Amino acid sequence: MNYDIIELDAEDLLAKYTHYCQVCGKGFKRDANLRMHMRAHGDEYKSSAALINPMKNPREGSSSSSAMGNCSTKMNKKYSCPQEGCRWNQKHAKFQPLKSMICVKNHYKRSHCPKMYVCKRCNCKQFSVLSDLRTHEKHCGDLKWQCSCGTTFSRKDKLMGHVALFVGHTPALVTNPKANPG
Repeated sequence: MNYDIIELDAEDLLAKYTHYCQVCGKGFKRDANLRMHMRAHGDEYKSSAALINPMKNPREGSSSSSAMGNCSTKMNKKYSCPQEGCRWNQKHAKFQPLKSMICVKNHYKRSHCPKMYVCKRCNCKQFSVLSDLRTHEKHCGDLKWQCSCGTTFSRKDKLMGHVALFVGHTPALVTNPKANPG
């Protein structure tokens, strides 16, 4: 195995912020935002050394071999889902690690968290990740693809799959497209 496996607690995966200011305690979702924030705390946080991204290869104060060593250890991290029995949990017989912190967070939310976001258009689909709901809402209720039999679809590929199943069915023009609400 050429990588370290990191497994965070579910509480850490679901935390609103992953980076915290050690001076004032303010939280940030991204390391770059924390580093920009630190500049407001004084000149000692404005130096190039203080602003270096810890995920990038350090250039000052180390030999190239140790710098490469630091970089390679950063790049060889893989993540494990904390949920026992999950295929992405390191104890699973067919374990497959997740590539990044973002991947494990999104996986955990989508697979193991309650679906709290409900589509207000169809009142049917539920999501645990807000961006998934937003993607769904872009096409929900928008039936702009129609078959000659009268069946309508929100996606062209679904219409073409339907047409392929039934002899004599062809794509048709939508005569009265549904107005897209707000």
